[in-house]
Amino acid sequence: MPEDLAESLGRKESGHAKGEDEKKTMHEIQSRFSECAEENLRKGWLIATGWKSETELTVVEEFAFFHVIGQVAVTRTYKINGTEVTMTEEKIVKTTKSIVP
Repeated sequence: MPEDLAESLGRKESGHAKGEDEKKTMHEIQSRFSECAEENLRKGWLIATGWKSETELTVVEEFAFFHVIGQVAVTRTYKINGTEVTMTEEKIVKTTKSIVP
């Protein structure tokens, strides 16, 4: 659930999955790809790519940066157990092929 929607519904915790840390992810992107500074972030997209199993959803968050050819794709797997969502895997790669149609 988007953070702003979760907060407006009075369920701020619903906007976060256990194990997920956006600041850590952005720091990891910057440490691997120095040209991808947060202040140069142009656009971000989040797309669910499919179910890995009955309880595991895979999503890709794609970041585009000004003055950078290509984009950074962050693939995450989330395990869903009732109302609890936990990030179980995260992979960061730079790519020239966009996931956005």
